[in-house]
Amino acid sequence: LNVEHPVLRRLMGSRALTLTLEWNIRFCVVERMFDDDYKVDSRFLASPHMLQQRFLFAGMVNFALSPFIIVFLTIFFSLKNAQRFH
Repeated sequence: LNVEHPVLRRLMGSRALTLTLEWNIRFCVVERMFDDDYKVDSRFLASPHMLQQRFLFAGMVNFALSPFIIVFLTIFFSLKNAQRFH
């Protein structure tokens, strides 16, 4: 996912959005936007409140899992680069 934004591009480089944010957008918007016939679902257009609830739910799940992800990434980085550190 590529979003052109001058400040984000200067701060974070060419890939401004993380894969987690891309997954959240796909989970909250894209999967609920289309029905079984790949047409825009009328329930999606009629209920912006449900979209807000889905983003809130995704944010809470990300917040709850972030400590575990940080620990995993720290251990993974340390073990992957242990030989270089030694």
